[in-house]
Amino acid sequence: MNEINSVFDRFKYLNSNIELDFDLYISIITVLIAKKNLLLSSTRTATTLLELEIILGRVLAIGYTVVDIKDIENDDFSDGEGIWIIKNLDNVATFYQKKLYDYLQCHQDKNVIILIENDSGIEVELVNELNDKILFRQFQSYENSNDNIDEVLQLTLANPFQPETGLHNSKQIFQNLHDSIKTITIVPEIKRYYNDIIIFLRNHRMVKINSLKNILKAEFEIMLRTLCVINRLGYCIPILVKNCAKKFFPLHLILISRYEEETSLVYGSDPKIVKAIFDKWDNDLVVEDALGRIQPPL
Repeated sequence: MNEINSVFDRFKYLNSNIELDFDLYISIITVLIAKKNLLLSSTRTATTLLELEIILGRVLAIGYTVVDIKDIENDDFSDGEGIWIIKNLDNVATFYQKKLYDYLQCHQDKNVIILIENDSGIEVELVNELNDKILFRQFQSYENSNDNIDEVLQLTLANPFQPETGLHNSKQIFQNLHDSIKTITIVPEIKRYYNDIIIFLRNHRMVKINSLKNILKAEFEIMLRTLCVINRLGYCIPILVKNCAKKFFPLHLILISRYEEETSLVYGSDPKIVKAIFDKWDNDLVVEDALGRIQPPL
């Protein structure tokens, strides 16, 4: 418990002077503890990159390297140390995504944060192989942020680094937190609860048949255990299953692309009604539908 407390204490210490996004911070420590990869979708990628550099370098005192995806063709692509922040994935050929996937396959211990732009809800779509390497997607919006947020963040990075502001012995702390994942207790009722959610999602009328892979169950459980560690719990509770599902599954669901694929049409459903229903669904709504229908254990 002391180790996760120290992770939060460092955030409070530095955040008293500048405004860092707490949800972004939670997302980062989640993938650091789980030793997984993160997809960051941002309305202002330059601002998010500044926040990432401050959180990783100043708050958590963890090594990182900002990597341009196009450098994947260069011989020095693998020279970057620590966590990789992958940028400029937008508007490049899928070749680069596949090369990144190949590299991650060969270097299972390498963790990456992929930063992509969200322009009015439109963002690059990851190839399935690379998508499976990501634990979850975090959306960053700066609609209500101060106009001078970039200037404040840049000044923070420009100031000399004060070691006392960073997390001491961060590598060992996150290793210990990762090891503690295995000690989390998940009772049969909780396992049945999230298994029912997964089954419901697999059979949802808007989800493509056989698209939710079996391996994702293990990934979901890793994230669930990680959230227990972050919340200082030695056991899992239903609300964490819900929170985890809302974060984890939207990225990994593949919905049908045309209303003609909806299975009830085979049994005589009205195509106009099916199309009207189809048009309103997205990944988040499918997950919300599952959580609304599957009752948590008492």
